[in-house]
Amino acid sequence: MAEPQPASGGLTDEAALSCCSDPDPSTKDFLLQQTMLRIKDPKKSLDFYTRILGMTLLQKLDFPTMKFSLYFLAYEDKNDIPKDKDEKVAWVFSRKATLELTHNWGTEDDETQSYHSGNSDPRGFGMFAYLCVIHFYGFVILHWVPIYDCKQSKTLIFRFLLVWLFLFPHVSCVQLLVNLYTLWN
Repeated sequence: MAEPQPASGGLTDEAALSCCSDPDPSTKDFLLQQTMLRIKDPKKSLDFYTRILGMTLLQKLDFPTMKFSLYFLAYEDKNDIPKDKDEKVAWVFSRKATLELTHNWGTEDDETQSYHSGNSDPRGFGMFAYLCVIHFYGFVILHWVPIYDCKQSKTLIFRFLLVWLFLFPHVSCVQLLVNLYTLWN
C-alpha cells in the first residue's frame, strides 16, 4: 500500500527521512561556506548588509580582467580579521555561512539591469533567513513584494509580517517564523 501523502502533496515526514543517509565520515569537516548574490550597486548593498543587518565586510576581491568584484560578509568581529593578505584569504574561506556579494562592474549605472528575486515567475530563489531580534524605531518604508500567496485566504504573508512587526516589535525572528508556519499550515 502506498504511503499517504500530506495535504500539500509533498513527502511525509517518514518518506523525507527515508531519502536521507547518514553522512560519510569524510564529510565531518564540511561546512556551508558561502552563498552568492549578484548585486547591482555595491554602495547600497554594503550599507544594507552592514548597517541594517549588522554584518561585517570580511574581504573585498577585485578581478579587473573580468570586470567584477566580490564582497564577503559575515557575523564576525572586525578585530578578528587577519591583517596579512594571505592569512586573511585563508581565514575568510574558513568561516561558516558567509555571504558573497558579486558586483559586475557598470551595472550600478545601467537603468535596464536587474536581477530576478524568484518571488514571481519563473520561481527560483526563495529567501535568506536571519536569526535576529527585530527592533523598529520610527517608520520604515517597505517595498510591497508578495513573498507567498496563501491559496486559502489570498492574503500575502508580507502584509502579515508588517502587521506582526507593528504589533510585536521585539519578538524574535524565530518565533515569527514559527507563528507564520502555524498560520499557513
